[in-house]
Amino acid sequence: MHVMIVADAARARFFTADAELEQLEEVAHLEHPEGRLHGREIYTDGHGRRSGASLDPHTERKQSTDDAFARRVATEATRWQEQGERWIVVAPPAFLGRLRTHLSPQIAGRVVASVHKDLTHVPVHDLGHAVRRALPPLAGLGFHP
Repeated sequence: MHVMIVADAARARFFTADAELEQLEEVAHLEHPEGRLHGREIYTDGHGRRSGASLDPHTERKQSTDDAFARRVATEATRWQEQGERWIVVAPPAFLGRLRTHLSPQIAGRVVASVHKDLTHVPVHDLGHAVRRALPPLAGLGFHP
């Protein structure tokens, strides 16, 4: 059985799936509304005033909130650690990199494929096909788009 994480900076969905990614079941869902905001929106106090100071406060604050959510997703992943021997992680490149740094060694060692795309809004009935299409043909997972 596979476990698949489909995430971006604002949302994460966890699925268990059969070997062909045809039968997916969503088993967990996390939301992080700040992930949808741009750095400037996070950095102001709600009245347009800045709080604090740094060299590039907008980017720094956005990266900090994205990193915190990646840690939260990795923590949730540990709850599903025993559900699958093979893991697939799907996320936009920047968030995928953050998430990888926080995955436990046990889970990181089970990741058999990574997809560098934002598929968080793909309906569950289309998700398996979208992931299979996005994987390189030599991914060695035994299925074809």
